[in-house]
Amino acid sequence: QGLVSEAEETWLCGTGCFLVRACKPFIDNRFLALYFATDRLVKWLYSHAAGAIMPNLNNSVMQRLPVFYPDQETQVMIIEAFATIDEKLSAAVQKQSALQDLFRTLLHELMTAKTRVHTLEFSTSTTAANR
Repeated sequence: QGLVSEAEETWLCGTGCFLVRACKPFIDNRFLALYFATDRLVKWLYSHAAGAIMPNLNNSVMQRLPVFYPDQETQVMIIEAFATIDEKLSAAVQKQSALQDLFRTLLHELMTAKTRVHTLEFSTSTTAANR
């Protein structure tokens, strides 16, 4: 599942993919991409997919797909809320990665005696319980 924008206009689409576009001017394709990621819709698609070994979709299944959507203003608010959440999540992941790298570096320096425990300075104003 993904959103195809003008940047991907010349890309190729494989046989295992569907290009779904809102034909209605009052449905934002970005909202549609979020809608396709919901558990309820994914379950609906699986329950209506053809084939037992490898379920797949076809045009008749896609034409029966129920699409529920709010007004455009609400769609944009939802899109912006998810964009904000994605940005915060990305920042948290980057911070976690940087802290893990710092931990590994400090652990290596301690284990190889490059840094001695008695030379480390700890702030008394911040305790582990406050972090």
